[in-house]
Amino acid sequence: MSFSEKSDTEQKPGKKKSNQLKNYAKYSGLGFQLLVSLLLGFFAGQKLDAWAGTQNPWFTIIFIFLSFFGSMVYLVKKLPKQ
Repeated sequence: MSFSEKSDTEQKPGKKKSNQLKNYAKYSGLGFQLLVSLLLGFFAGQKLDAWAGTQNPWFTIIFIFLSFFGSMVYLVKKLPKQ
């Protein structure tokens, strides 16, 4: 059994706290990546809408949806399989 496969009862208390901090950092990092992705999609859509001179913010809407769904796919791939 490798170190990563040990259950919580087999790990030392210091290791358990360290693993909790690593998980917290990993998942909060995923949240920031989602936020940055949405902001980049928004600003790219705004710039394309201004460049194309569209009446409605179609590029903004499309880029926000694309960045959201892309982030969700990335999130699902990063989550552990349980």
